[in-house]
Amino acid sequence: PSCIFFFKQKTAYEIAQRLVGSEMCIRDRSRIGASNLSQLKGKLKELRGEIANVGNLKPIYAYAFSLCRDRATAHQIMQLEIAKQLWKQLFLPSVFPLISNWLEYVESFQKTQPLKKAINKDMWEMFYDFVCLISKDKSGINKILEDGAWPLMIEEFAKKIKAELKFQIINNFQYMTS
Repeated sequence: PSCIFFFKQKTAYEIAQRLVGSEMCIRDRSRIGASNLSQLKGKLKELRGEIANVGNLKPIYAYAFSLCRDRATAHQIMQLEIAKQLWKQLFLPSVFPLISNWLEYVESFQKTQPLKKAINKDMWEMFYDFVCLISKDKSGINKILEDGAWPLMIEEFAKKIKAELKFQIINNFQYMTS
């Protein structure tokens, strides 16, 4: 799909400049019907729409890890700074309404866990599953907390969101009864 091109271009010029050459981006531009930069800019909304559906996002999300993982090590890890940028680009608020909450949480997590500078492939893949689970219904947070088989970062975020949702419900109820 054409959204793969968009993703490659974003990673090439904004996220991990060393990974994708400009000739690949130039070649793929014609495939989506954009032979110059102004036409490409016109296609951005259409391309963003393609990843606005979480079902269309899975192959792109999986590809993102293999493209941006840390090649300096034999381990399947990605630098957390790169992961944050990818999450920001891939999970639009229409796909994952809690994306800004997640990114704020990751920032605070990094401050409390300064040695945590990378995530592994399992964490990357489970975050996608987490998004799918709670994007449909926020009650999926309960399933995550009951299951107990999630990475600590995701479980702690789920606890935080559940507490915030309870607070909102209580405040809304008090407002309605006063």
